[in-house]
Amino acid sequence: RSLIPEDLRNRVGLLVKHVHDTVTQPLAGDIEGTVASDSTVSAPSAEARSAEADMEQQLAQLLQLQGDEDISKNTQLIAAIQ
Repeated sequence: RSLIPEDLRNRVGLLVKHVHDTVTQPLAGDIEGTVASDSTVSAPSAEARSAEADMEQQLAQLLQLQGDEDISKNTQLIAAIQ
């Protein structure tokens, strides 16, 4: 314990607290849906569904860009080999 400087320990402590606070706060329109007091699960809100759809679309676009890059690299490689 004494080997780690106190200011570093304090900064790590603050970081851990920040991560914990961030993880424990609920998401806006909780994507998984909320559990009501009578233990029935409500559907995710429209806002959460659209946010989820946006993330999926962005991921698909990134994967598409990556695929296009791979194709162009492969084409260049094939041209170089020929």
